[in-house]
Amino acid sequence: MLKKLPIYLLVFFILFSPSINNVKANSTSQDVIIAVNALNEITLSKSEVNLSVTSPTESGVTEEASDSSTTMSYSTNESNQKITAQLDRGLPLGITLMVEVASTSGTSQGQVVLEEFSQDIITGLSNTSESGQTVTYTVGANMFAEPTPGVTYTVTYTITSS
Repeated sequence: MLKKLPIYLLVFFILFSPSINNVKANSTSQDVIIAVNALNEITLSKSEVNLSVTSPTESGVTEEASDSSTTMSYSTNESNQKITAQLDRGLPLGITLMVEVASTSGTSQGQVVLEEFSQDIITGLSNTSESGQTVTYTVGANMFAEPTPGVTYTVTYTITSS
């Protein structure tokens, strides 16, 4: 009888295995993991702006030149964001560069003097997308500004959390 046990087991599994595999439930479930990535994009309509100014001859006077031909577009799907700007390096003695960016969905900080560290330009951005926001650059030169042959400075804009 013990010798026939493996044969009985084999016959049992052959006969009943298909019915075991065909057992089906009337419902099932699956976890779905959804991730929404942060969207923070910013673009400028122009890659270059030219500003030219003549140093004044009088003490206490600043000559200025402005350009408003650039527009900014930005999008964020996060709350409490801001746009900052900074220069790649410091300006020479007697020269200041300022920027003002209009904003219909955030708070423009008005005309901001650019430095080699980030400055808030627009604050209070939450889940917004804007385009065509005017960017105004103003360069100022006082009597200590020395003539320069058109030096390029890079302004970097960043969307970041407030």
